[in-house]
Amino acid sequence: MAVISQVATITGLGGIGKTELARKYALHYSNNYTHKIFITVENKESAAKSFKELAKQLGIELFERSSEESETKRTKEREFKAIVNEIFNRITENGDTTLLILDNAENFEDVKNFIPQRGPPSFKSIFTLITSRYIDWNVGQEGKIIVVSLNKFTHREALEYGKNELKEAETVGLEILVKTLDYSPLALKQAVGYIKQQNDTPKKNNQIFTESNYVKAFENESKVLLGKGLNTNYQRYNKTILTTWTMSFNKISKNDDCGVFAIEVLNIMAYISPDYIDVEEVFRRLNESGLLWDAVSLLGKYSVINIDDQWRTGT
Repeated sequence: MAVISQVATITGLGGIGKTELARKYALHYSNNYTHKIFITVENKESAAKSFKELAKQLGIELFERSSEESETKRTKEREFKAIVNEIFNRITENGDTTLLILDNAENFEDVKNFIPQRGPPSFKSIFTLITSRYIDWNVGQEGKIIVVSLNKFTHREALEYGKNELKEAETVGLEILVKTLDYSPLALKQAVGYIKQQNDTPKKNNQIFTESNYVKAFENESKVLLGKGLNTNYQRYNKTILTTWTMSFNKISKNDDCGVFAIEVLNIMAYISPDYIDVEEVFRRLNESGLLWDAVSLLGKYSVINIDDQWRTGT
């Protein structure tokens, strides 16, 4: 039995954890669905690429063929909507249940043709979970979409997260840290990764890098960014994220072993669809130095990317 409603949307600010929650849902309730499909719909190009790749995996033709021509000769590409509908027909032909995640949707108009429930009754076995920064999913006669609003951590949630991740956390220092970072899940994740990595790095005096140390470094970095005019017009949430990311980037780049290379890898990732980047496939030609895995691991330790057990990343 599926757990979510027929169509649901997770909404919230960028970096609040929408995609992460969708993935956790898919993992936790994996046994409830025969098929799990993740499609990036940030723009028409990424959506089309994802659906066409899925069509290929299902053996669905992307091009029309003329009966008068040879079996191998292709003609024009099929209408995209027809390809999507055939995908839905294929995965529902045995009555199988499917979880379809449409990630990073701009709004309803951009994804309505990808929502199976608007199709024939057989598509009702497909359950759709959308993530989006857009908050208004009241689509009237188009149908009903359940909205799950994802907000910043509460004070209690932020403290629980910090205590779970930083076992030796100072109570007072952690209190100041979560308030300074405005209870942002992404900023706190960045801070936790930073603090852990600092304490995992050997030091001459074995001094512990504390939450208070991070807050001081954060405040100093904020002043530097303000002096450069880089965060003048940002809201507090965005200023917080910019500062934590800048701190992590600066620390990564100063790593003597592979810091510069790690930043180069991250810069390339920024131009690739952010979900499930196959590190070996994409970067094998850049691994002449043999530092690729060290660089990717370093990015993961600072929580700049997520890494799964097959060395695929999600940025």
